[in-house]
Amino acid sequence: MNEQSANPAAQRVLHLVHGLNRGGIEIWLLEMMQYISRQKLEMDVCCKGPELGVLAEDFRQAGANVIHLPQKRNPLVFVRALRDLLIRMRYDAIHVHTGAHSSWSVRAAQSAGVPVITTFHNTRFPRESKWTSSPLLGQAVKQYTSWSIRYAVKKSQLVTGVSQGSADVVQKISRVQKPKCEVVYLGVEDPLVISQGEIEQKRKALQLTSADKVFIHVGSLTEQKNHLGLLEVFRLIHKKIPQARLLIVGTGPCREVIEQRTGELGLQDSAQLLGLRTDVSELMQASDLLLFPSIREGLSLALMEASAARLPIVASNIPGNFEATAGGKTGRLHEVEDYAAMANSACELVQQPALAAEITHSARRVYEQNFSLETSATRWQDLYRRVIADFTGERLLQSSSSLPEKAA
Repeated sequence: MNEQSANPAAQRVLHLVHGLNRGGIEIWLLEMMQYISRQKLEMDVCCKGPELGVLAEDFRQAGANVIHLPQKRNPLVFVRALRDLLIRMRYDAIHVHTGAHSSWSVRAAQSAGVPVITTFHNTRFPRESKWTSSPLLGQAVKQYTSWSIRYAVKKSQLVTGVSQGSADVVQKISRVQKPKCEVVYLGVEDPLVISQGEIEQKRKALQLTSADKVFIHVGSLTEQKNHLGLLEVFRLIHKKIPQARLLIVGTGPCREVIEQRTGELGLQDSAQLLGLRTDVSELMQASDLLLFPSIREGLSLALMEASAARLPIVASNIPGNFEATAGGKTGRLHEVEDYAAMANSACELVQQPALAAEITHSARRVYEQNFSLETSATRWQDLYRRVIADFTGERLLQSSSSLPEKAA
């Protein structure tokens, strides 16, 4: 770990996450670190979960210090350790991404005298778990969550949501008017366009023919992504388009359930579970449409990636997806359980290339304006500078006001 900055003029920001696995937060953060020169802004990452995660080495290759501070069962020990880290490494700010558990990191930053940016990435707190399903434990978890979010909102120098939907939920839970939760979009890298020949090779490697209509889903294999609904939509599509094929990209605890349901529906020869992939943008370019019937989303990076790759989108009409598709203008949205409508829209778009091209052209413009990595990086660099400058100025003002007045 580099105790001293390689560039004393650069500001230093520590990102606090649970772990470094292939999720939306982690992919955005890794791309940011690869995009922004450490001569301008030094960004490191600290993981509070039990493991660093599979992307730890990628972050190191990007030049970041990767620090493991597992919170375990005693949050006060974690608070002291994080405070000491912030002081020892001389960070100018900490950016917290731990949702309902953000309060402990905010407390550590307060103790260290370091400004805090807290970002919320979802629209439901707490998430479903075995704890929230129990009446007594569930109530306790909800009370803890409300307290933690309120504390983080009150004590952070800047609070942001990745979408208006997530910002509204945080504002409602915190019951704090100021500081208001701002909306600051994340962004995704512009995909490298591959040739038609490369697309054909990619499809051939997946045992897909040129006649196949390829539908893709990208996301963790968790309940909120609604893979059982995805399979139902695809079943209806397959009845109308026998040459339809489904690619499911991602990993997670629901894999066995998804595999079982795929077999029950007789789709085992038409649907492939690909696991984790590092070629998502190429897979999207080799596909005909993104299916995305999530139950909830903060703001899906998969929809941004599809817009960047000019891939048509059919998704559920939930706040995060509504915002990512410019109010449904750059994708077809339907109610979460209206699988027939999703299937009809998907069939229409793959069978009418001119209509799909018109929609994806608009989607690409929205991506360039709001969701590109360049736009995201510029916004966040400006925010870090603003927060650090405001915090430093405030402390200087407090320090000068506490000096004794000269005797007359």
